Amino acid sequence: MADRKTTTHILTEASLDYLTHMRLSAFKEIGFVKWGRKRADVLAISLKGHLVAHEIKSCMADYTTDKKKWSYRPYIERLYLVFDHLTYEKHKSKLDLECRSNNAGIMVLSPKTGYLRSVLKCRSQSVDPEVARLLTIRLAWRAGESKRTRTRRTRRYIEQQ
Repeated sequence: MADRKTTTHILTEASLDYLTHMRLSAFKEIGFVKWGRKRADVLAISLKGHLVAHEIKSCMADYTTDKKKWSYRPYIERLYLVFDHLTYEKHKSKLDLECRSNNAGIMVLSPKTGYLRSVLKCRSQSVDPEVARLLTIRLAWRAGESKRTRTRRTRRYIEQQ
């Protein structure tokens, strides 16, 4: 069995693959509020502006120690928890019950196909338009060229003939 860091990396990449395959633009480690106090592992936005978050859970200890995961719901329309197959099968009844009560979905990495599959659907909920607008601006800023991505200014000259 892989260590937590490797499992987290594989689940994150599978999540990004799934969301981009579904024609969403996906981002890693996006904060819902300033200074990253609440941060989604993967946040995606559709062309219609729908916001979906995937919280990666590498093991049951990761799931139980994360106390902020349910506080993400006011910022997004859909929340999915992403597990590996063994963790989900071992704790299926507990995970299904808690996710249903918090209106979250569950995605599992299939050991047969190597793709994520949804085992518990998530109902969409409305988000305050101002919250959605601010998150959309944050995603646009993250994707664009800025001081965050271009750390050093370079002098450029055009040769005159």
